[in-house]
Amino acid sequence: MTKTFSPALRLAAPLLALGLACTAFGTAHAAEPLLTPAGVQAAAGQDAVRIIDIRDPKAYGERHIPGALNAPYGKWRGPATNPGELPELPKLTELVQSLGLTPATHAIVVSTGADATDFGAAARVYWTLKLLGLKELSVLNGGMKAWNEQKLPQDNEAVKVARSSYQPQLDTSLIATREDVGQHVRLSNAALVDSRPDAFYQGKTRAPAAKLSGTLPGAQQLDFNQWFVPGTS
Repeated sequence: MTKTFSPALRLAAPLLALGLACTAFGTAHAAEPLLTPAGVQAAAGQDAVRIIDIRDPKAYGERHIPGALNAPYGKWRGPATNPGELPELPKLTELVQSLGLTPATHAIVVSTGADATDFGAAARVYWTLKLLGLKELSVLNGGMKAWNEQKLPQDNEAVKVARSSYQPQLDTSLIATREDVGQHVRLSNAALVDSRPDAFYQGKTRAPAAKLSGTLPGAQQLDFNQWFVPGTS
């Protein structure tokens, strides 16, 4: 049977993964899922730490956290026909190797910190790295906005790291297929949660991704914007 991944579920997965990681902190992982700017500054420069700036190349090139590597968010997304899809494993393997990542790496994801959608991007990258076998993962709480507000150091120096030879395998326990979800809904008391904005949930958007409008039968809305506090991730 061919398993087909649900776009709506993929959009919710990053936020859920980060939330679960926060719950598990102290038992499974040493790295704190959310780091303050001071916490990132303290970790920067350590051999096992990689700061991954997911902003666009122009913003990164102007000023970034010293030592941060640029891996724009678009590289972590699927094709234009369905950006919510997970990129093919060879593409993700090339990406993590170019960033020098291994399971022993503490990867810290940095976004702009501008709005709730931006936090979704950081959470999506966090989830993808977790899916690829990395365990020590953090997000800079508030992104570069918080870093700037603390007036912490920045530079525009090019950063190079040695490639890794890590060959990731997908942790399929973190991916739900349509078949998986359908079975849980039929056989258990599982609840479907749609975390997209109201326009998508209601099927009213005219955006390029309009074909993703509407929701799954029985899904309840939990708009991710409700969880965003200005000034934080």
